[in-house]
Amino acid sequence: MSHASHASHASHANQGSVAEMALMPQLPEPAARLLAPQPSNWNILKTMLKKHIYVARKRRRLLTSVWPAALYCVISVILYHVFDSLDVGVVRALLLALIIPFYLVLAVMGALQCAIVEIVTEKESKMKITQEIYGLTAFMYWLSWGAYFFLVALICMVVIYAMLTLAAPVVAKSSPLLVLILLGASYVQQLEFAAIISIFFNKVQTASALASALTIALIFLGEGMQGWLRDEPRIWWYLGSLLPSVNLFNGFAALMFSEALYYCDAQGCYQGMTLKTLWVSEFCVTPYRPGSADCATKFPVFSAGESLVMILVDICLYAFVAWWLEQVWQGDFGRAKPWLFCLQPAYMCPRRSRERRSFTSLAQQDHLNHLAENDVAMSIRNLRKVFKGKVAVDGMDLEVRRGEIFALLGHNGAGKTTCMNCVVGLVPMTSGDATVNGFDVRTDLDAVRRNISVCPQDNPLYNVFTVRQHLMFFASLRGVSEQLQAAKVMEVLTALGIPEKVDDLCTSLSGGQKRRLWVATALLGETPVVFLDEPTSGMDPSSRRQLWELLLRMRTSGRSIIFTTHYLEEADVLADRKAVLARGKVQACGTSRDLKLQFGLGYNLQVQFTAAPGTSDLQGLLSLIRKHVPSAAQRVAAESSPSLSAVEDSIVAVTLPYQEVSKFGPMLIELDGCKQAQKWAVAGP
Repeated sequence: MSHASHASHASHANQGSVAEMALMPQLPEPAARLLAPQPSNWNILKTMLKKHIYVARKRRRLLTSVWPAALYCVISVILYHVFDSLDVGVVRALLLALIIPFYLVLAVMGALQCAIVEIVTEKESKMKITQEIYGLTAFMYWLSWGAYFFLVALICMVVIYAMLTLAAPVVAKSSPLLVLILLGASYVQQLEFAAIISIFFNKVQTASALASALTIALIFLGEGMQGWLRDEPRIWWYLGSLLPSVNLFNGFAALMFSEALYYCDAQGCYQGMTLKTLWVSEFCVTPYRPGSADCATKFPVFSAGESLVMILVDICLYAFVAWWLEQVWQGDFGRAKPWLFCLQPAYMCPRRSRERRSFTSLAQQDHLNHLAENDVAMSIRNLRKVFKGKVAVDGMDLEVRRGEIFALLGHNGAGKTTCMNCVVGLVPMTSGDATVNGFDVRTDLDAVRRNISVCPQDNPLYNVFTVRQHLMFFASLRGVSEQLQAAKVMEVLTALGIPEKVDDLCTSLSGGQKRRLWVATALLGETPVVFLDEPTSGMDPSSRRQLWELLLRMRTSGRSIIFTTHYLEEADVLADRKAVLARGKVQACGTSRDLKLQFGLGYNLQVQFTAAPGTSDLQGLLSLIRKHVPSAAQRVAAESSPSLSAVEDSIVAVTLPYQEVSKFGPMLIELDGCKQAQKWAVAGP
């Protein structure tokens, strides 16, 4: 083995690297505050809308959304022709007015279940919260869903209107504009109601089952209330109209009553929903002449105009309820606001609140000055997180400088991931403060997320996306121009060693390749702070080295990279500074050199013989080492790396004090020169 190889494998007792420590990289000069480029709302909307359409098409959800409208319209057309053949006109008219609305309601409410399943599927895959972490605001998220469902509703409306006019003249007497307005408002109301329901569910299977049951219950409730409300005071009609199905029945019943029955005035008799009949609340089975021959049999209805007004009221009400619940409902992820947050002065008068906050206390001002002077990219002060009585993070304090690679090192349950999740807003902090790039996590989370990118631990993915589509989607959210996206994608995939996977489905990748894909996602764009949660988990040694090399090359970019890891070697190679966590607290923090001087015994040199060494072999090796490093001490082989456990009997581990690092070079040269004769090699840490 060469001298360079010796130097790269000699390690600290905690498995540090001699070469990296001897040539400790210098931090770049403090950089000016970086701000990530922000895509326009129009570009975000286009990106999200394209994604919704593509995913729905690949999963065949578009067809699922449209077919209920077509199916129930076919039934309505068949019933129309059956009833139209009846000889008794009164019976025909009443059957049309009473039965056809039921199937029209079914046609529109078919979109309810599809919408709930679509939205909850994205929540269950964790792609909703991931997109929010990548800077997608709640407003743009729901606006994109609204735009997508509006397109779906347009298709359904065209299908319904075409079948109800061309296949049979079911609504031929009504104003096309009013019919389309009624259909459009009905769809918007249903989709907003679906958004409300979806907030309470995180599992598609549960949401789908409940959506089916809810749809059936609402339909029969609406149908039943039609008979009950007919003789009740008007106030009960208005209260009942707050339910989505009752509103639909009211509107479509008014439409069909106007088509099948008559409204007459001094100028003549009218049929169909027009401006003349829009506010009519009573229809007659046969034509009549007011004043001389009044209607013999009147049918009271909730007028089409009142139905439209109440649908519009419901649209506004449901939009507010959906927005409010999105803010206050604490699901598996995110941070809930107080139930009455919208009544707080800070929300009602944000400008005055900002002015008040500008008069900070002396301690706060000192802290802000400290962040600016020391070029701090991330600051955590007294962070505490408690899950159901269990303390996950306990009073943590950390600072990460701009342009620094910082490691959070610790075992499972040490608090690494929880700390990171609190900073990116994935889970709320129990107490404490955190700032990222100068923005407060508690009060300005949207700004924080615009300036970070994250490699999550669990690899959330769209199962219909290819690697290229995945990366270009998140690059668009990160403000990378369309002209540069293809080149950037190939550049980062090549650096990570998977350019050949660019057109493979994300779900076909191995675990290690998915980790590389998410690292590539986090490195796209120009966000000043990058969080990598165990980025090398599941990677083979070669892939791990490729990632190390890429991150080391990024030192000069001015971006701060914060990563979590179990491996001390990885933290030694990559990190300018590291924090050692245990039981939710920072046990030690500093450069590798500082930590080794403070806590370490030295470096760990492992020598592997071709066979188990005898006493003379062992004494010869120790004599050679101690000739250069007199205080070198042998360690037991059982403490060697687990990857060498099958041949641990052939491994000799020797501890080399840090204070004698200047003597390592001659020792390694002599070890290298004797390896052929002595049949040994320097093993890795």
